[in-house]
Parts: sequence; structure tokens; C-alpha cells
Amino acid sequence: MPQIHPFAPHQKDALIALWERSVIATHDFLDPKHIAPIKAYLQAFDFGAVPTFCVMNEQELIGFIVLDSDKIDMLFLDPKHIGKGFGRMLMNFVLDNFTINFVNVNEQNHLAKAFYQNYGFVVFNRLKQDDFGYPLLQMKRLG
Repeated sequence: MPQIHPFAPHQKDALIALWERSVIATHDFLDPKHIAPIKAYLQAFDFGAVPTFCVMNEQELIGFIVLDSDKIDMLFLDPKHIGKGFGRMLMNFVLDNFTINFVNVNEQNHLAKAFYQNYGFVVFNRLKQDDFGYPLLQMKRLG
């Protein structure tokens, strides 16, 4: 039965590989040339320095969520597990255990926007571009 566990350093390679599979499958608006620099950023990122939680089914990494203060910084699922309730599992876990008020979503990522809207998040600001030139929606939770 899948369970949520805190990130462990030995999971970093699997986490980054999952991120890459997920981005390729779900971020069709992303220019492929931007994947390598984002991946390099993640390889240098210290996931142990912030609350990071993984959904695991025994040894298989299904997905992960990263928090930054009261904001969801990342939530990614292995593409073969999207739509099976694991995103809800991660969201329910962090909403039950942390005060989460914000999330940023790429404007073109309609599925992510709808997912967060189901949890009471609404768009309160639009940034013309993120670090890679994509429009970003800032969302806050209303209740």
C-alpha cells in the first residue's frame, strides 16, 4: 500500500528522474531546451533543507511534493500514476500537517490549475514570465 515518507538523500536521483518523466509527459508547452537547465538546478537543490515528501509503493517512487514556508513549491507524479489519487494523497497530507496558502502554476498547465482550484486555490496574480520566460499564475488558498 502506498505511503508518504519524508525525502531521504538516497532518493534524489529517482526524484529527479521522476520529475523529468513528469515534465515531458505533462508540460507540452515547455521548450525542450529548458529541461536541461531546470534539471541542473534540481541536481544542485538540497531537497533535505525544505519539507519534501515522497509517495512510495514499497521501493517505487510514485510522486513527491516540496514545500517552501506556506507555499507548495513542487508537486510531481510519475506519469504512469497520474489520475490515480496520489496527487490528492500528497495534497491532503500537506494540508492536514502544514499551513499551505500559496502555489505558483504555469499558466499553460491547465490540469495543475484545475487540480489546485479543487483545493480552494484561486488565481490572485499573473506574472508575465518565470525564470524561463513562461507566464506564471500565483494562486492563494481561500479556506
